[in-house]
Amino acid sequence: MKIYFLPMLLSLFFLGACDKNDEIIPEDADENFITSVVMTVDGKSYTADITDNTVTITVPYTVSLNNAEVEFKYTTSATIIPDPETVTDWDNERTFRVTSHRGGSFFCRNQNNRCQREPDYRL
Repeated sequence: MKIYFLPMLLSLFFLGACDKNDEIIPEDADENFITSVVMTVDGKSYTADITDNTVTITVPYTVSLNNAEVEFKYTTSATIIPDPETVTDWDNERTFRVTSHRGGSFFCRNQNNRCQREPDYRL
């Protein structure tokens, strides 16, 4: 019986020593960037300006941002909290935490600028 006990004990040791973490680490694992934000209200889109971890969306003061649809584009392997898809009241300033796959994170806040008239766009 002693002869069988030692091989069983060794096999349990070697099975426990195996690395079970076969996770594939993406190339952008250290990145946590927001690259674009577009807010759509009543069929009209407003593109954000992203500077120094601040997302600024300029909209006319008469436009209600409640239930606006906002599309965030950010590093594919990163996560963002709170999930922008769950936010419905965009009239209030918010802070988002963007975390890379490896755990590095930064905070980004959105800021709504209200202009008195429709902005002029010239091509």
